[in-house]
Formats: sequence, C-alpha cells, structure tokens
Amino acid sequence: MITFALLMASAMHAPAGLAPEFDIKIEETKYASRHVFPGGYALAPRDYRLLVVRYRVYNGASYALNYNRSAVAFAVLNGKDRITTGTAPLRMADHDFDEVKPGQARQDEVWLEVPCDAAEPKLAIRAGGAEKLFSLAATKLDTGPWADAPTTLAVKTGQSVPLGPWDVAVTRVSRPATSPTSRAIIDDGERPLVAEIDFRSAIGEKTYVNAESLIAQLVDRDGKTLRGHGAFFDPKTDERLEKTLGAKARLTTPVAFEVPDDFQPATLRLTEPSTGRSITVAI
Repeated sequence: MITFALLMASAMHAPAGLAPEFDIKIEETKYASRHVFPGGYALAPRDYRLLVVRYRVYNGASYALNYNRSAVAFAVLNGKDRITTGTAPLRMADHDFDEVKPGQARQDEVWLEVPCDAAEPKLAIRAGGAEKLFSLAATKLDTGPWADAPTTLAVKTGQSVPLGPWDVAVTRVSRPATSPTSRAIIDDGERPLVAEIDFRSAIGEKTYVNAESLIAQLVDRDGKTLRGHGAFFDPKTDERLEKTLGAKARLTTPVAFEVPDDFQPATLRLTEPSTGRSITVAI
C-alpha cells in the first residue's frame, strides 16, 4: 500500500490556520483492455491499455473535509511523455464533492490510457504539495487475450473475445448459392459470403447493436481488402440491423458480402470503430 498526505483547500471546514489533509492509500493498480464499472465501461484504444487505479481517501483530521474531483491528480510518466488522458475520480462523476467526517473514508478509482510499449512507466500523484512518483512494477497484468495483441487479434471460429462492450465470436462462415438478404445485391460474376456473428453483452447495462457497431471486411491471401464492407441485417425482417441488447444478453446476427469471382477471401476482419481494435478469422 502507498500512503501519503493529501492537502486540500476546504477552509469552510478546517479550523483557522490549519491545512486540511487526507490520507490516501493505493489499494490496487491493474492493466486492462476493457474496464467495466457500475453504470458504464471504458475501452483502451488500439496500441494502448488502461491503467486502473483504485484508492481510498481517509480523513484523519478532527474536522470534516471535502473530497472533490480536483482533490488528487493522477498522471503516468513514460520517459519524457506525461499521460493524463483518462477519467476523473469515478465517485465524483455526478456531483461536486463529498463531505468526509473525521475518521471516515471514501473509496474511488481512476483510469489512464498507457501505451502498450511503455517500458517503465511510473504513476505520478499530485495532492496539494509536490508530485510524488510510484513504481508500477507490481501492477496486475492483463490476463485477457488482448494482453499481447494491442491492435489485431487472430481468433478461431467460435472463439469469443472482448471487443467493445461485447464478447464477440464468428460462429460460422458459409458461401450460399444466392444472397440471403436484399442488403447484398449479387450481380453476375459475384457470389455471396455470409458470416454469423455472436454478440454477448459483457457489461451490466443495455447496449445498442447496429450495422456500424463493427466494421466487417474480407481480405485475400495477398493482404488485399475487398472494396466495401459487409452488410449486417436482421434475418427475421431483412432490415438493417438495429437491436437493443439487454445486460448480459446475447444476439447472433449475419453479415453478408458481395464477393467477385476473381477475389479469393482468406480472412474475415471485424473492427470495433471506437478503439480501432480488430479480430481476424481465417476462412
């Protein structure tokens, strides 16, 4: 545990001439590609990982103190780079301050976006006085599939992996004789390809799945990408995919491609647009 004094300007609660102070303990630091918290989630962009810092503030003074969004500032130092992209204290997201009475404590957390190639990043904390640096050598590592694949992850058919707020799997790829949807118009010299995509909500909130939730592309053996994206559609109505997915719910939906006869698809690529992360499946 890391402990240091946090100085805060709350003159309305502190006796005259005394500087109010909190004690802060860092309870946990961990890396993650996706961080789920009550009421939402955070995603690490491609080539980055989230550093999640959980900490506790304790009032050891004899008078009440105010804990607010600016009480403590976090940053990650990576060589000459100073990284502050992330979030303010989660507990303070919907109000201005908490009054912490003598002997009371508050738990909170922040997260910061750290480059995956950061060699020896350090956590910097400023709390009223001089900034203090702390080693991240003991930070819990990401044990998920994205730990060693910051940009693109090759998966097997049926393998479910985190992608956006869902766990996503390609369950089946087929080459039907005719197009299964009016969303994919098959012309002479073309043949359809259909992939079944499985979405499982990984968060405790509703999510919205539509035709732009993932970008579906086909790639040939030479690395050439087929022009145009796959068309996600509702197999029951043949309409453009638009579904609300309940907490922890599952949805399987097809995506169709119009493939020219002279294009030999070798890989299906699904990209989550907000992070730029992709999964690929050999066809």
